[in-house]
Amino acid sequence: MGEPVWEFEVDLKALRKQRGMTQEQVALAAGITQSHYSLIERGLISPTMRTVQKLADALEVDFRELLPGL
Repeated sequence: MGEPVWEFEVDLKALRKQRGMTQEQVALAAGITQSHYSLIERGLISPTMRTVQKLADALEVDFRELLPGL
């Protein structure tokens, strides 16, 4: 059984730009590919909880900021 995925209600692009980061920089810091990050940012795929935590770490925010409904 796979890890659950989460729907984002947060504008990742705006958050990334606020931090002055490129997609490539966030992806590298999160340990995912830039293309994977792009798909998440555009809402084409939903990340796993593990990826949400990695993105939160890369963007230096609490993971709950990325999942406000929790």
